[in-house]
Amino acid sequence: MLILDSLQEPSKVLNELVADCSLDSQPRTYLLERADSHACFALLGEKVPEMLAKVCAVDMRLHKFAQLSIAQTSIAKINGILLRADQGHTPCFYLLADLSSAQYLWDCLIDAMQEFNGKPIGLDALQTLQSQKNT
Repeated sequence: MLILDSLQEPSKVLNELVADCSLDSQPRTYLLERADSHACFALLGEKVPEMLAKVCAVDMRLHKFAQLSIAQTSIAKINGILLRADQGHTPCFYLLADLSSAQYLWDCLIDAMQEFNGKPIGLDALQTLQSQKNT
């Protein structure tokens, strides 16, 4: 199971899951936090599937890769995980990859998005979009 927390504040549900995760639980559950091992990028917009086609062989078109679908695949020759989690009406794909490859992957994504007039927006813009979705 892969759980991405809220960008606004720690989730009560996630905190409860972490508290319930112990070696004494049945079935046994093991918590493996990825915050120290994975970079996480959020790719937003209608053109993201086309942009991803330049660096990934999995078909991410919106009618093929449904909301909350997840794929572990090669992205720009780096092993990564893609998760579709739209923000309201805005298509959103979260990309998790090894932290040691973050700069290389960032450069590849910047290069791939130029054809589609994409640009980095920053965490504040993403948090604003997420908070608008939740209201």
